[in-house]
Amino acid sequence: MSVPIYTYIILPVLLILSGLFSGLNLGLMSLDKIGLEIVLGSGTEAEKRYAKGLLPLRKQGNLLLCTLLLGNTAVNAILAILMADLTGGLIGTLSTTFGIVIFGEIVPQSLCSRNGLAIGYYTRHIVIFFMVVLWIIAAPIALCLDYILEEEIGSVYNREQMMKLFEIHAGQRYGDLVTDEVTILKGVLQLAKKTVCEIMTPIDEVFMLDINARMDFKNMERILAKGHSRIPVYDGDKDNVYKLLLVKNMIMLNPGDEVPLRSLLQEGFPEPLYVSPTTTLDQMLNEFQMGGSHLAIISKSSEEFQKSMDSDKKGAAMRKITRRKNVGIVTLEDVIETLIQEPIKDETEGKEGVGQKFLKVLRKKNKFKSSTLSTSEGRAIASFLQGMFQPFRLEIIGAHAIEKLVQMSEIIQLKPNQGSTSIYTISVPVDFCCLILDGSLRITVGLQKFQSDAGIWKMLALHSLTTDNYKPDFTATVVQECTILKIRREDYRAAIEGKLVARSIPKGATDLASIKHFASPTVTALRKQYGNEVEFAEEMKYGPQRRNRLAAPETDIQFRSKSTGDVTVKGGKGRGIPEPIGEESSGGDLHGSNANGSIPLVPIVKREEKRDTGRNRATSADSEGLLAKGRVMSDDLIDNGEQ
Repeated sequence: MSVPIYTYIILPVLLILSGLFSGLNLGLMSLDKIGLEIVLGSGTEAEKRYAKGLLPLRKQGNLLLCTLLLGNTAVNAILAILMADLTGGLIGTLSTTFGIVIFGEIVPQSLCSRNGLAIGYYTRHIVIFFMVVLWIIAAPIALCLDYILEEEIGSVYNREQMMKLFEIHAGQRYGDLVTDEVTILKGVLQLAKKTVCEIMTPIDEVFMLDINARMDFKNMERILAKGHSRIPVYDGDKDNVYKLLLVKNMIMLNPGDEVPLRSLLQEGFPEPLYVSPTTTLDQMLNEFQMGGSHLAIISKSSEEFQKSMDSDKKGAAMRKITRRKNVGIVTLEDVIETLIQEPIKDETEGKEGVGQKFLKVLRKKNKFKSSTLSTSEGRAIASFLQGMFQPFRLEIIGAHAIEKLVQMSEIIQLKPNQGSTSIYTISVPVDFCCLILDGSLRITVGLQKFQSDAGIWKMLALHSLTTDNYKPDFTATVVQECTILKIRREDYRAAIEGKLVARSIPKGATDLASIKHFASPTVTALRKQYGNEVEFAEEMKYGPQRRNRLAAPETDIQFRSKSTGDVTVKGGKGRGIPEPIGEESSGGDLHGSNANGSIPLVPIVKREEKRDTGRNRATSADSEGLLAKGRVMSDDLIDNGEQ
């Protein structure tokens, strides 16, 4: 029997359609609506174009499925009939099976399983054509499926499935996720399921302060040693948290002032944030983001209701009584640690924490381990003495003299187990005062023997410097290791008698004695000019006019009177500052400036040896170069002498 020629044309077309229906059935149906929306929002430009074209078709769901299956079945049936007529018998059956399986199933499905998005996009018009052709048959079946199976949702995962999905993606060779990212993603998914009780610090382990405490060195040391940025402050018991102490606000506190914590917390410190133990971590994170506080107190509340005193009356009110029981605290850092699934460490944690580092600096500033002071330490202590204690005021003793006094005073390190532990004993005369540089001393006062601790920068027995046969009315004993600066009466009085600073210029002040704070090039020039007759102190940077000014705007200029020997004037604010005439290195005449212009202070002179006073004195052949008796500088300089 002859086979019509169109059979050889139809067979390849049917075989292609069989493969198309079979491949699209796998490729398109595996792309659910959620998957296409994900590609539409995050894919490449080509993938977004493919997804946009296929999404309306894929939303047909059951209608698309019925069309592909009906088309595939019809094509395969026609293909089998034609192949049987063409070959017949066993050969026809085998050839039909081989053609349909290989070219109608295996090859197209393997292609569409990996490239279903692109193939579906470019063949969507063919699919739409068959949907129209087969609609009369496919539509009723699709409606029945929609009714029975309801709306197609797509692939939706719960939390556990999402975490497992992240793990699988992280383990893939070509996966875009790394282990750290997966760890954080898993932590995010756990926030809504974990409660604050699972990550809190129990209240018994929380470092807290009593509101009646004082910010002395002992408490400051405890706070800094802990290294916390926020500390709960309780009033009475730990269930009554008053406020949160922000450690950053304590940076300007002086431990020696012993500021009461209650007064410190009056303004600028946040109220505590209370949360229930059932609060989830995502809710807690939202609370922290609102900015009220980064530390929350977890408390259990027991609620009772009492009837009012007139409860027998109609409509008696009910009063709600709430009692808190604090069980722990939770911080923003705790939540973030749960989020990233790893503990957060400070940059120095494990070596030296932030609080320990600050404490180390504080101790370094207040601890003197050597028996002598450095120049900077001596100046710091001298400045402290001048500002805090009357006997060391500038009108009584000069700044230079105080520095010398501090430098020559004795630094003593005391331990409670070494020899006598008493520094002062009540009614026993002493001739020295002491400044506590580190540690503390136990002070006992009165017949009742009231005791208190004197900490760093406390001065004891100050009146011993000004009172002969001074007897303290207290006893000071060593109870812990401490360091003191011991200033003796005789040294103090010697410093006053040899003071370098006076309040005014006595009459007859004509001889230049010393110039302080001059820059080194000028000091060199002056030494060449005046030799040992000029006393120089520490250097200071040049003023704005480097070439013609000897010093910065605030410069100490000291003069000694021939008659009294105790003259000093301190210049200030750029007035009364000596100026050299000519170049700095030329050794020109030294002048003082005032409102009336330049006044020569000391002329260029030739030195001659004179034995009558035992000193080298400078004399001048021209006595007219000297100022008239007793007037060295202008009144402006004298008025601005005090800094």
